[in-house]
Amino acid sequence: MNWYETEFVNLLAACRQAAEVGEDVVAWQLPIVLRTFFQLRRPTTDWVMASETAVAAARRLGDAHAEAITLRSLGAALSYCGAYEESLQRNREALSVSRELGQDEGWCLNSIGDCLVSLGRFSEAIDQLDQALIAAERNDDVLLTAHSLENIAPAYSALKRYDEAIGSLQQSLTIFRDLGSAHGEALVLDKLANTYLSRQRFKEAVHFASQALSLHEELGNRLSEADTLRILARAFKNIGRVAEARVHWLRALVTLEDLGHPDAVDVRGDLLGL
Repeated sequence: MNWYETEFVNLLAACRQAAEVGEDVVAWQLPIVLRTFFQLRRPTTDWVMASETAVAAARRLGDAHAEAITLRSLGAALSYCGAYEESLQRNREALSVSRELGQDEGWCLNSIGDCLVSLGRFSEAIDQLDQALIAAERNDDVLLTAHSLENIAPAYSALKRYDEAIGSLQQSLTIFRDLGSAHGEALVLDKLANTYLSRQRFKEAVHFASQALSLHEELGNRLSEADTLRILARAFKNIGRVAEARVHWLRALVTLEDLGHPDAVDVRGDLLGL
């Protein structure tokens, strides 16, 4: 990751230059190679622009397989930046292309479901994620199963189906740990914390969020780290530990402002409300 950080400006320039000189294979593949780095360290408009370049290159090539891959990546980039409606549109385009190719649609359905959760369209999200789980079982794709389970849980929680939310997260956590995926484990721990926060069980929320924060810090997952800090801040505020809440919101604000993320506005509001 440190090498990517050092060479980031050059790598972005290489994406643009490849597209400009007609090296469209490089122009679509390089942003895909960089996806994990973008996700962990730079989930910003740079990722969106690189992904848009990749989609355009895939379309110029007439490569539908590449188009589906790059559309999903663009959808992820937009979602990380909080542009959920546009992310939903791109993921639906990816689903359409995948179906035309006769490819399995499970991962597209998972991404669509995740967007719908973020948009507050919980019943629709559950429907899409149930379909993703069916596809995962059909293809024996345990990673897709784990992600679909952790994505469906917030929809259950929002509908006050807490037992189903916690059950889904416990299943997902077991799979991620079996796979040795610290990233997946951290995502689930965050969602467990949020679920317990919704139930006003603040000590459990702190317990799970603290574990998630340690993993995010080890992985260098900056946006998720900020999200976890916000969970901890809300939990601390609710149990009367206002000074600790302020510290965690301030840490989250620094990260979000550094990333140029729109959630920084909400955190400023939280701090003003103390």
